[in-house]
Amino acid sequence: MPLSSALGVALAATASLALVWAGSSKLRDPFPASVAMVRFGVARRVRRVNGRMVGALEIVAGACVLGGPASVWPYAVATALFIAFAVLVGRALMRGQRFSCACFGSDASTVINVYTLLRPVVLGALMVAGLVLTRAQSPSVLSLDYLDAFATGALVAAGTSLVAAVQTTQPFGA
Repeated sequence: MPLSSALGVALAATASLALVWAGSSKLRDPFPASVAMVRFGVARRVRRVNGRMVGALEIVAGACVLGGPASVWPYAVATALFIAFAVLVGRALMRGQRFSCACFGSDASTVINVYTLLRPVVLGALMVAGLVLTRAQSPSVLSLDYLDAFATGALVAAGTSLVAAVQTTQPFGA
């Protein structure tokens, strides 16, 4: 596999795993996502089913990209999700609103800020870069090159998750 394709797979895998992780947190506890949807103005009433639907959509979009698609559509859907999240957060920030977005299972004390806006922008850029670098011609999912590139993306996603968890919980603080 050419280096550019391996890099593309790793970038897309990082963003896709972020979607799967975010979606699974919404499926485990859909209430915070449902509240956030009302605060973002996407839903009128808090309903757990809304949080579950968004979580399921995130998981399906991420999993379809991870499957090594031969089509641009899974990349397009995942990128559209990141754009939608960025637009919603950006609009709320411009209005001066401060509330929990329930992103990646964040708790109610974590309110939206500029970093919340940067996250979907960066992940969307990773997804687009992954598409461009692979040109939607991902190698066979069973190839060792694909698995190596996927593992690299998984390590980046896990490392990012670990850093976020340490910053939030501060387990080594005095």
